[in-house]
Amino acid sequence: MRLFIVGVLFFTALHTQAASSPYDLHLQVYPNEDQFQIIADYKVALSPCQASAYLKDYEGARSLPGIKESKIISRSG
Repeated sequence: MRLFIVGVLFFTALHTQAASSPYDLHLQVYPNEDQFQIIADYKVALSPCQASAYLKDYEGARSLPGIKESKIISRSG
């Protein structure tokens, strides 16, 4: 019974910690042969013009918490 209570408290703390993120980040990672497909979404307070400029600055993603490196390998189109 004690182990059950400790487990419930642990997972409650994890859920609370995840829910308090200022970015409300949702992340999905899928293996795709020798690469990974990463789908991420989060909420920020930007105007449409600011959002467009931000989305096109791929190498600027290093400023996000937890991102160690971001670089463009190739472009098409």
